Amino acid sequence: MSAGDVARMNTAPPGSTPADAGRSARGPDPDEPPRASVAIIAPTRLCRDGLATALGDGRRVVATSDRRDDLLGLAGLRDAVIVVDAATRLLTTLPLLRSILVDCAIVVFGLGTDEDVLTCAQHDVAGYLDRAAGIDELIGAIARVADGELVCPPSVTSVLIRQVGAAPIVERPPRRLTPRELEIIALLEEGLSNKEIAGRLQIEVATVKNHVHNVLDKLEVKRRSQAAERCRETGANLAFSYELARSKCRSDASARAFDLDPV
Repeated sequence: MSAGDVARMNTAPPGSTPADAGRSARGPDPDEPPRASVAIIAPTRLCRDGLATALGDGRRVVATSDRRDDLLGLAGLRDAVIVVDAATRLLTTLPLLRSILVDCAIVVFGLGTDEDVLTCAQHDVAGYLDRAAGIDELIGAIARVADGELVCPPSVTSVLIRQVGAAPIVERPPRRLTPRELEIIALLEEGLSNKEIAGRLQIEVATVKNHVHNVLDKLEVKRRSQAAERCRETGANLAFSYELARSKCRSDASARAFDLDPV
C-alpha cells in the first residue's frame, strides 16, 4: 500500500498509542471498552480523509483506495470493521476483502441499487447503509457490527425480502473457512496423511485431525478427497481463496526442498 494512498488520520501526540489518536480533549473514559479498529475503503481521497477524521475518536483508523495492491495491504487486520464506499467496484472489491479479511466485519455505505445490495448479501456484508444515511448512522452501524449485529435499514430489507421470494431454492453455501483450513484442504488434495500434514505445517497431529474434522463438517462432505472439489464448486469467492492457499502450500514446499525459509 503506497504512503500516498493510506490515510494516517488521527496523528497522536508523542508517547501515545494509535488508539489515543483523535480522542477529545476531555480524555478517554476508563470505563469505556476499546473500540474496534476501522479500515475505510473509498475511491476518492476527500471521502477517505473526511471519514477518517469523523471516525477517529478513540479508535485506530486507516484508509485506502480500492486498488487491488492497496487492498492487499490490509491483509494483517484482525477483528476490525471494514467500511466500504458503494462507489467502489463492489463486484471485485468485496470478494478480495472476504478472501484476506476472514475475521473482519464489513459495512457498506451509499447503497443505491438493488444490484449493489444483493452483491453485498452474497459476500457476507454485516452493515448496509443507503444514500440517505449520515455520519451518525455510520458510527452506530460500526459499533453494532463490531458487537456481532446485522445492520439493515428498511430500504435494504425490502430488497432482500423480494429477492428471497423470487429466488429458486439453491444449495446452502458452506460456512466460512479459515486460512489454515484452506491450507489443510490443499494438502489433503495432495494425498497427504494427517502425520505428513502435521510435519509440513509444523503442528501437532491432533490439531490436524481437528482441522480435518471441521473442514469436512463445514463443507458437508464425508471423504477427505471431496474437500477440494467442493471448494471449487461452491463459488468464485471460496474457489479464489482456496487457490491462494494451494499456491502458498506449493511455495512453502518448494522453499523447504531448497532449505529456504518459507515466505
